[in-house]
Amino acid sequence: MEVTRRAWAIPLAFGAAAQAAQVVLAREFLVVFHGNELSIALVFGLWLFWVAVGSACAGRLGPAAALPQIVALPLAILVIRDLRSWFDVPAGHYLPLLGLVIASGAILAVPCLLFGAQFAWALRLVGTPGRTYAAEAGGAALGAATVGLLSPALGSFVLTAMALAPVFAVLLPRKTAIAGLAAIVALAAASSPLDRFGHERYWRHLGPEAHLLETRDSPDGPVAAIERGGEVSIYRSGRLWATLPDRGEAAPIACAILLQHPSPQSVFLAGGSASLLREVLRHGVGSVDVVESHEGLFDLIRRYDPGTIDDARVRPCAGDARRALARADAHDVIIVAAGEPDTAVGNRFYTAEFFAVARGRLTPGGVFAVGPLAAPAGYAADELLARNATIHRTLASVFPQVRVTPGTGAWLLASERPLTLDEAEMVSRTAARGRRDVDIYPLTDRFAVEKANSEFRTGRAYDPLDLSAEAPIATASNVDARPVGHFESLRVWAWQAGDAMGALLAAAAAIPLWVILLGVTLPAAAGRRGIAMFAVGFSGMVVACGALVGFQADVGHLYRVLGFLIGGFMAGTAAGTYVKLSPRWALVAVAASAAGLALSANGVWLAALLVIAGAAVGACYRALAREQDAPRMYALDVAGGCAAAFVAVPLLLPLHGLAALGAVAALPCAVAALRVK
Repeated sequence: MEVTRRAWAIPLAFGAAAQAAQVVLAREFLVVFHGNELSIALVFGLWLFWVAVGSACAGRLGPAAALPQIVALPLAILVIRDLRSWFDVPAGHYLPLLGLVIASGAILAVPCLLFGAQFAWALRLVGTPGRTYAAEAGGAALGAATVGLLSPALGSFVLTAMALAPVFAVLLPRKTAIAGLAAIVALAAASSPLDRFGHERYWRHLGPEAHLLETRDSPDGPVAAIERGGEVSIYRSGRLWATLPDRGEAAPIACAILLQHPSPQSVFLAGGSASLLREVLRHGVGSVDVVESHEGLFDLIRRYDPGTIDDARVRPCAGDARRALARADAHDVIIVAAGEPDTAVGNRFYTAEFFAVARGRLTPGGVFAVGPLAAPAGYAADELLARNATIHRTLASVFPQVRVTPGTGAWLLASERPLTLDEAEMVSRTAARGRRDVDIYPLTDRFAVEKANSEFRTGRAYDPLDLSAEAPIATASNVDARPVGHFESLRVWAWQAGDAMGALLAAAAAIPLWVILLGVTLPAAAGRRGIAMFAVGFSGMVVACGALVGFQADVGHLYRVLGFLIGGFMAGTAAGTYVKLSPRWALVAVAASAAGLALSANGVWLAALLVIAGAAVGACYRALAREQDAPRMYALDVAGGCAAAFVAVPLLLPLHGLAALGAVAALPCAVAALRVK
C-alpha cells in the first residue's frame, strides 16, 4: 500500500515519546539507586524486555495503547519516588539491590508494554520495517535531546506531557487525538502539585517531623532541603550531603586532618563545603579553595548557614573536583569529601590516578585526606574489609605514609611526612592550635586507632593476639581502567542491605575473564544471521552503557546530560539505517566501535563513540534484516541488548573496566563478520 506522510509521522512520534519517557524514568531511578549509574543498564534492559513482549503480544491495540500512557507514565514516576515504602528499610540505609531490580521491572512493565504495542502497530501500518526502524530511531533521538535540553527548567511530569503530545497530534481517529491532547494539557497543569507530592512521598521515610523545604535540579542529580528539629539537611541524589548549621560535629575530623600539618596556610576542600569549611577556617588558614559540583550548593549554604562561604579567605568554584585539582596550584592540605565509591563518579576519587594527582598538588610535607568510608564498628564483614583494604593498598602505592581515623566513617590520611593519631601528641597539638574545646579523644583512642589501621591495611578482622592476621590479603589496586573499588563497594551495598545480590556479584568475580570472552565468542562462529543480530544488539547495548558510565567517571555528572547522550546514540542509529554495507563490513563496524571503549576514557570521545556505535548498529540492522524476517531480527536485536544490560554491563564493567568490556562486546561481532554470509 502507499505510505502517506502522516503514516511516517506515527513511528517518528512514538519513538520520540518512548525515548523521552525512558530518559525521564531513568533519571528518576538514578535517584532511587543513590546515583549508581548501573541502574541505567537495568532500566534499558527492562525497557527492551517489556517493549519486546508488548510488541509480540499486544500489537493490535494500535491507537488505543496511547491513551493509557497518560496515566501509566505519571503513575510510574510517583511509584518510583515512593519505592522506599515497598521495603522495610530504616532511614539512611540502602535499599536491597535485588529488590530494586524486581521492583523496577514491575514499575516499567505497563508503560513499556504499551510502547511495544504502539511500535508493532506502526510497523504494520507503514509496512517497511527498515524505514520504520529508522523513523522510530530518529524520533527517539529527538525525544531524548528534548529532555536533555528542557530538564534543567521543567519537572518530570511536564516533560512526560510534552513527550506524549506528538503521539496524539498524529493519531487518528480525531476524537482520540482530541481526548488525548486534552488529558495532556490537564497533566501539564497539574504537574507542579504532582511533583511536590512525589518528592514529599520520597522523603517521608525520614520521619513525620521531616518537612520538605525545596528541591532543585542539578547536573549530578536533584538536591533537596529537608528541615527537622530546627536543622536543615541537604540531600544530593538521595544521599545526605550536609546538615546546616553545623553544630561542631565536623570539628574532630577537621582537627585530625589539619593538625597533621604544622602550619597549614592553603587548603583545597572538595565536597565538604557545608560540613568542614567552618572548622577548616578556625585553624588560621590563609586561603581555602572550595569546589562543589554546581553553584546551587553554594546558594543553599548561604541561605541556611550564612557567612561561612562568603569569608574573605574562601574562593568558591563550581565544577568537577577531580579536574579542578588537576589544574590547581600546590596546597598544604587537600581534603576530598568523596563518600562511598559505590558509583563511577564516587570511585574516581579513590583510584591510583587521582591519588597521584593529589600528591602532585601538595606542597612538601603536605597532607591529603579522603573519605569518609564505611568501616566496621564491631563485627567486620569480609566484603567491607576487602573493599577498605583495596582502597588502602591503592593509596599506599602512591603515598609512603598512610593513617586511618577510627569510627564508622573512616578518613584516610596520606603524606610524605610521618602521620600520627597518638593521643598525647594530638591533644598537645589541639591545645597549641587553640582548639581545646574539640573532643579529639574518639579519634585517638589507642585500641580504636590500632584496630582501624590494622583492618584497612590487612583486610582482616583485628585480633591483637593473632600475629598472623597482620599479613595483608591479596587485593588489586583500584585504577581508572579497572575500578575494582566500585565493584567491591557494590558487594558492601548488598551486604549492608542483606541482599542476595551479593552472592551473584561474588560468583561473577570468580569467573576468569578468558572464560567470559570464550563464552560470548563461540556462538558467533556458527555464522548464522540471527546469532549475528543478537551479537549486534549485545554489543550496541554494551557500548551505550559503557560509554555512559565512562562519561560519568570522567566528567563527573551524567544526570542532566543523559538525554543528549542517548539522543546521540539514537541519531546515529537512524542515520546508520541509510548506510548500505555488506553484512560483513557492518559487523566489522560494530566490532570497531565496541573496541573503541578501550581507546580512551575521555568524556568527549565517549560521547562521540555513542553516535558512531549507533550508526554501526543501524547499518547492521539494514544489512542483516531481510524484509520477510525483519520482525524476528528486531526481536534478536532486543534480546541481545537485554542480555548485555542484565548481565554483561552490571557485572563486568565495575570489575574489569571499559577495556575488558569493549573486548567482550567486540569479539562476537568480529567473529560473526568472518563467518556470516
